[in-house]
Amino acid sequence: MQRPAPSQTRERRLWDARKSYTPLHWEFNASAQGLCARPLTHPLETPLPFAPPDGTAAVTSTTATLKVADGWLYGRLMHYFGGGLYWADAQGGQTRRLVDEPALGLLHQPQGGVLALTGFAHLGSGEGGLWKLHKADAGWQVERLIRWPERPCAWTQARDGTLFVSFPTRLVVGPPQGPFRMLWEGDEGMGCRLRQLHLDEGRQTLWWSAGPYVGALDLQNLALRHHLRSVALLQAYSPAWERAVLREAHNPAHEHHP
Repeated sequence: MQRPAPSQTRERRLWDARKSYTPLHWEFNASAQGLCARPLTHPLETPLPFAPPDGTAAVTSTTATLKVADGWLYGRLMHYFGGGLYWADAQGGQTRRLVDEPALGLLHQPQGGVLALTGFAHLGSGEGGLWKLHKADAGWQVERLIRWPERPCAWTQARDGTLFVSFPTRLVVGPPQGPFRMLWEGDEGMGCRLRQLHLDEGRQTLWWSAGPYVGALDLQNLALRHHLRSVALLQAYSPAWERAVLREAHNPAHEHHP
């Protein structure tokens, strides 16, 4: 399926609202039989086996976790109060704050070490960063590689370490140390409600969850298309919901839940 043209005002507004405010998300699993997309039924991050001591449960949430040889690396978001990237031993008895920005993603690098994508957005402002972490005798050491003016939304890593990172209206690609180049941009946006990208083995297509659709960007000609498993997914949106979308189309603060 293709996004409706700008001249199709009604259809385009409904398309964008379905993509942005749906409870449905997808997870990707690659096998010898090909790529399979299934509705996401569990958190993407591995849960910690202990309760983090940093912040109270009422105002703090875990944003990313990664098991490492000496324990855990994890991100914490304290909502309006920021957050951070932390290390903890396997039992959570010892902890150390490594970065003041909440870690949204943690990736093992093919050449060793760990990459952390951090970011925070509040009241229309946002910022993000890319950090390199490596284990030393004195503990985990961190180095900022990139500072972004936006919070990263989703990311994936090729086998050679090349990173693909999406933001609300653009997609960039490059080695972790930079420079990154613009691969795609537009108001269709991948959006910050998704947290998973998938790069196929041949690096021909980049896939992502886009509400009820599964989006696909052809990396050879940058053609963008969307796949829909069933028209029934669109029928789940009631006429009352559609009327609310059209009525509040010019109010960006209004959320249209199916």
